[in-house]
Amino acid sequence: MFPSRKADPRQLYVLYPLHIRLPGKEINTGYGVKIVEGQGADHFLELAKAAGFEVISRKDEAGWFHLELKKGS
Repeated sequence: MFPSRKADPRQLYVLYPLHIRLPGKEINTGYGVKIVEGQGADHFLELAKAAGFEVISRKDEAGWFHLELKKGS
């Protein structure tokens, strides 16, 4: 869930832990981003589709979302 800048206008960035599970390998890293209003599921779906991904599943719940994407052939 991306925080709103309205909560604390001094907070410019947010960092989230990210766990990636690949066949035979797991990666623990982070995702840092400048807080910009409008960065919800629809925003990321548009980016994914523009990059050639198709949506396998989508779940939106109480301020967070989960997208499962697959790169088209």
